[in-house]
Amino acid sequence: MKIAIIGTRGIPNNYGGFEQFAEYLSVGLVNKGHEVFVYNSHNHPYKEDRFNGVNIIHCYDPEYLIGTTGQFIYDLNCIVNSRKQNFDIILQLGYTSSSIWNRLMPKRSILITNMDGIEWKRSKFSHRVQKFLKYAEGIAVKYSDYFIADSIGIQQYLKKEYQVESTYIPYGAEIMKNPDSNILRKYNLKEYNYDIVIARMEPENNIEMILEGYMQSRKERNLVIIGSLKTKFGQYISRKYKNDK
Repeated sequence: MKIAIIGTRGIPNNYGGFEQFAEYLSVGLVNKGHEVFVYNSHNHPYKEDRFNGVNIIHCYDPEYLIGTTGQFIYDLNCIVNSRKQNFDIILQLGYTSSSIWNRLMPKRSILITNMDGIEWKRSKFSHRVQKFLKYAEGIAVKYSDYFIADSIGIQQYLKKEYQVESTYIPYGAEIMKNPDSNILRKYNLKEYNYDIVIARMEPENNIEMILEGYMQSRKERNLVIIGSLKTKFGQYISRKYKNDK
């Protein structure tokens, strides 16, 4: 089959979770014998047209010039291009800025949407943005043929809120078998003797709850937090919980 993946900044991953997912899935589908295309922002550092057998389509992305609004233009450019490609399946990752253009999706392609989280409930967004995201969510439901939920909670939400069925597909992970002890020593860590959290520094990721529980536990192992400290919440977490553990 001829399959496209849209809704990310592109592969190889240079940003976040959906990009990591797109990288692994696209290469895996190629290995299964499918013809796969991933849409990349023209600002992505990888400029080649192929990545491990995956076709890369570079589309203009003005986010670096005009901010968040540029995401909508980038998604529109991707969808307009998809109308020329005759894809059997289009996998849409998320809906925040792409779903408003879903009516322009090629009619002959099956549209599968990974619905992501309940974005409109995030406290970091203003009421106006929350209202828009709820609208975008509804548009994604209206125009998608199939739905993927990466958590049981999202699956239940889609059923209750929109009366639609979704397929629950949790994320996987590579098992670390040979840790680099030199890197660990740099941070005064020992192999298999620490816990780790990797997340965006946002309140909705429950990082503070994890840290509160960890501080109250009797665990002797260190806890490693990996994420950007550039956000206001990241700076707050860094100040409040910086200690020997």
